[in-house]
Amino acid sequence: MLPFLLLVVMQMTLLQVSCGEKTKWETKETITTKEFYRKTSYRAIFAEVVHAPSKAAEVYECRLLGGDPAAAIYTWSRQDSTTLPDGVRAEGNRLYLMKPTSDLNGLYHCNITNKYDTYCAAVYIEIQDSTLYWIFKKASALWNSGVRMTTHTQEF
Repeated sequence: MLPFLLLVVMQMTLLQVSCGEKTKWETKETITTKEFYRKTSYRAIFAEVVHAPSKAAEVYECRLLGGDPAAAIYTWSRQDSTTLPDGVRAEGNRLYLMKPTSDLNGLYHCNITNKYDTYCAAVYIEIQDSTLYWIFKKASALWNSGVRMTTHTQEF
């Protein structure tokens, strides 16, 4: 059996009805139903990005729903850049955040291309650093910039 698309058309017609000396206007609704048969069925295709739990890294997976994911090419990017930052790796439909820190916060795009079209999905990643990591990061930045922190003790 062939799939079909059902189209319903509603047509409003204004009719003049005379009754003696009085004239009134009425509306008449005509409903027409037409069936259009197609050889192929219509499927909605869209893309989404979901979190995929992993012990090794933060992983996000881009999915093509309604299409053929095996025949798709996945391209990942961050905000307005065509390259991914250090610590982020893309493999096919997966995006790996190897060392998740707030430096990697931002909007990541997944473009999926197949023989029919290009689809896009996005995810905003926001990572909050722990206080200990933040202190280590600031101390490391000071150390790498050549500033040496010294302490003085005084004996009494």
